[in-house]
Amino acid sequence: LAHRHIDAFAAASQHSVRQRLRALALRWRYGLATGAGIDTGLGVQATLHSENLLQACELVLVAGQAAQPGLTPAQCAALIARCEPQGLREELVPLHALCAHLAAREGDLLSAQASIALALRTLQQGLHGDGDSDSGAASPLAALWLAQALRSLGDPAAAAVQARRAAAWLTERAQHAVPPEFRDSFLHRNPVHAALLSWAA
Repeated sequence: LAHRHIDAFAAASQHSVRQRLRALALRWRYGLATGAGIDTGLGVQATLHSENLLQACELVLVAGQAAQPGLTPAQCAALIARCEPQGLREELVPLHALCAHLAAREGDLLSAQASIALALRTLQQGLHGDGDSDSGAASPLAALWLAQALRSLGDPAAAAVQARRAAAWLTERAQHAVPPEFRDSFLHRNPVHAALLSWAA
């Protein structure tokens, strides 16, 4: 049913670049949710040149979850550089975390460390600034990327701290903001949430 609606939306959006990119994001999310895998290569290239920064961030963050993201730390850093002057704080934390994750995967540990520090500093600025932030401000996905990068850097204790904090936020959110009949799905069928809860346990 979801796949049919996504295809219908994509067909109706063929004359709008913005809507085509939105349809692409939906298709990628569907692929990740169903375990089908996604091919992000061409889509990432188009996204990085999009004038719509929020849309570019959305697509890059979805692409980052692929087994092969088709994205380099340098490309991620270039998007961050575009976002910083616009004050897109909510997007910067997960982008820095993704940059750290990508750098760690490539074995560039110094760059990974720098990106982790930037992610944590940006998160702290959000927590203590005037933005609407809480312990979930890093987003579960950002927390997972930070934990994976920290583990790659040889700091499993710090990685576990990130996972535990995110798992605690998820559990609290499930208890207070998710209807009982959807809580198990929210916590265990979402692959990011399941990975964090498993790691924290």
